[in-house]
Amino acid sequence: MLNKYVVRPKAYVVRPKVDERFTKGVDKIMVVSPKVKKEISQKEVTKLQHSKIVWLDVSKLKSAVYQRTVNQQLVNRIAENFNWNYVQIILVGFREDNGYYIIDGQHRILGAHKVGIKKLPCQIADTNDEKEEAILFRGINSKHNRRDVSPYSDYMAALYAEDKETLSINKIITNLGYEVGHNNTNTKISAIRTLRSIYNNYNAETLEKVLSVINMSYGKNKYSTSDTILKHLAMFLHNNPNINQNKLIQRLKKKDPQRLTVELKSTEYDSIRMEIFTKIYKSRGK
Repeated sequence: MLNKYVVRPKAYVVRPKVDERFTKGVDKIMVVSPKVKKEISQKEVTKLQHSKIVWLDVSKLKSAVYQRTVNQQLVNRIAENFNWNYVQIILVGFREDNGYYIIDGQHRILGAHKVGIKKLPCQIADTNDEKEEAILFRGINSKHNRRDVSPYSDYMAALYAEDKETLSINKIITNLGYEVGHNNTNTKISAIRTLRSIYNNYNAETLEKVLSVINMSYGKNKYSTSDTILKHLAMFLHNNPNINQNKLIQRLKKKDPQRLTVELKSTEYDSIRMEIFTKIYKSRGK
C-alpha cells in the first residue's frame, strides 16, 4: 500500500470510479490523508483503485471458520488503548455472496467495534474464494511471520486451502468418527500437532492404525485421544509391526485411559513407556 496515503477519519475525499464488484454496501470513496493539499492526479487515483482500499462497516465483516480463537484480553487492550495510528489496514476477501470475510485483523476489528468505531479501512485481497483466502491466511500467519496462531486455526485454514497432508489426515480421522477441535471431547481431538507428527514421522497407515486401536478399545472417550497416548501408542505400533492387533485391543479395554496417561507421563524415557505397552500387551486376559 502507499505509505503517503494514511487512511484516517474526516479526510480529504476522492471519488474515482471503483470496481463494481466491491461497491455493494460500500461507500464509493477512497480516503487519503488531509495533509495532501494538492490536487490528486488521475494516475494517483488509479494507484489507489488498484490497491482496493475501502471503508467497510465492521458489523458486516464476517469471520471465517479457520480464524483463531478470539483473545478477549487482546481485544480489551486494543480497545483501551485505541489509536488510529496503530489500526493499520484490515485485510479481507470478497466472495460472490457479497460478503467480506476477515483474513487478517480480527482482533483490531473487535477492539475498534468495542469503542464504537463503525467503519474501518480495509484492503480487499486479490482472492476469488475461500480456498485462496485460507492460503493467504496461512502465509501471513506462518512461523516465519507470526507465532500466535493455534494449531486448530492453522489446521482449518490448511483444510480449506486443500493442503494435501491435511486432507489426508482429515480423511483418516473423519472415517473413524472423529474431528479436530480446540479441546478434547469424546469425538474431537485437540492434539493436532501429534496427529501431524505421527503422519509425518511414520505414515498415514500408522495414524489410521493408532486411531482404530483406540476407537475399538475405548469407543469415543476423550481421555483416550490425549497427546500422550496418541504419541506413544504410535511409537509402540511402529516398533512392533507384527503384533496381534485384536489381542492389543482386548488388553487395552482393561486399562483405564486416564491411568494409562498418568503412567506414561510418570517417566521421561521412551524405553520405559514402550515397556508399559509391552506389559499391557503380554498381560493375561481374564
